Amino acid sequence: CWDLTTAHLDQVSVGVTDEQLGGSVLVDHDLSRLADRVRELVDVGFDEVYLHHVGQVQQPWIDAAAQHVLPRLR
Repeated sequence: CWDLTTAHLDQVSVGVTDEQLGGSVLVDHDLSRLADRVRELVDVGFDEVYLHHVGQVQQPWIDAAAQHVLPRLR
C-alpha cells in the first residue's frame, strides 16, 4: 500500500530482515554500484526503472543521482 504513514510502516515492517528487503528491491549506498545494478535491469529488458530515496531531504539525493547515476545509464 502506497498510503502508509511512517508510524504504520514501522508497524508492518517489524521482523523484516535486510535480506528479505534486498530480495524485493535494490538497496545500495554506493552510487556506482547502484548504476551498474540498474544497467543490468535495463539490459535484460526493463523499460522503466524508478529510483527512490527513503528520507525527508530529497534534493541531495536528486543531485547525487543526476551527477553519478544517470550519466552511467546513458
